[in-house]
Parts: sequence; structure tokens; C-alpha cells
Amino acid sequence: MLVKEERLAGLQTSFDPLSWRLQIRVCGNLACEDDLSTAAGVARTIDFFATMFDLGAGERPIFAYGGENRCTDVSVVSKEMMNAVSLINLESVRNFAHRIGQPVDPRRFRANIYFEGLPPYSELDLLDQDITIGAARLRVTMRTRRCAATEVNLQSALRDIAVPQLLMKHLGHSDMGVYAEILEGGPVQPGTVIAAPAAAGTHHG
Repeated sequence: MLVKEERLAGLQTSFDPLSWRLQIRVCGNLACEDDLSTAAGVARTIDFFATMFDLGAGERPIFAYGGENRCTDVSVVSKEMMNAVSLINLESVRNFAHRIGQPVDPRRFRANIYFEGLPPYSELDLLDQDITIGAARLRVTMRTRRCAATEVNLQSALRDIAVPQLLMKHLGHSDMGVYAEILEGGPVQPGTVIAAPAAAGTHHG
């Protein structure tokens, strides 16, 4: 959604799936907190978004939810990709930042898992190979093509780095990171060892 509305980057949200309470902060300040299990709470939350983003009567958001569905970029590719997570190699981000001569916040790439220890961009060569993250086993299935959402600075909520264009200019493609399908689940926490094929080595998430 950052492609359409960069001001969303200025929001910090948290949702408790047990109590159905949604909390929204704007630049760190509490702006809205309500119970989405009630019609009144939903209405107030919709009012908040409509007001913040200057939405007219015909543009007001709707409240929608669905069972076990997950919101992923690639779930429409296949049923299997509904069980995919995204991974970003921090060494790749650092190398990209060096190439363009300015800092790049890794969070622009909205990964599920960030790791380091592999050479820059070597993760792009892991397609169709299995990796392990602790006890979990995954198969790398896709390179992640970056879109205009990565142009948005998450602190200022402004577009300040043309990431896809700069990736194409410096690397010849617009890919940063990979998707991996979860084959066997397991607990993952900061510092969990990620093991790739021998050619890639072992690194930490």
C-alpha cells in the first residue's frame, strides 16, 4: 500500500488477535485505539483512516477480515506460496547502500527474516535449494522484485530513494532478497542459525 500512499509509513500499529484491539500511533503518538470486535469500534477506526487520509464519502475504507488467510505479496502465485516468508541479506543492503552512496534502512524491504554472513547477493543464487533456520526447513523459490513501496523513508514517510531504478542501474535487475516456502516449521528467534548449501555457508538471522 506504500506504493499508493506513502503517509502510511508514518503509522505504527499493533493488533491483539485475542482481544481484537487495534492500536495506531502516528509518529509515536497514540492516535486511535479501539475494539474491532464491535461495530462502534470498527466505525471509529474507519473514521480515523478516512480523516487522516482525506478520504471522501465514496472512498471510505471498509473493514474486511478472513479466517486463516494471510496477507502476502506472492500468495496469488500458488497455494504453496501462501506458506512463504521473505528473507533479506543485510550484506546485500549494505553493498547497495555503498553503491548509491547513501544509507539504506533494511526495513524498507519489509522482510520476515533479516540475516547476515553471506556475501552480497549470493542469496539470489539459492533458488530451488533447501535451507534450514534452526529446526525449520525451507526451500528458496523466488527472487523478490522490488516495487515503488521501497522508495518510502519509514521515518519521514516521504519518497527519497528510487530503489527499483537504482537497483536496475547498479545491478542490472530490481531484485533484493528471496522468498522461501516453509516445508517444515520450527521456532525462530534472533540469532537462530541459518544453514544454506555448502557453497553458501552458515549464517545468523
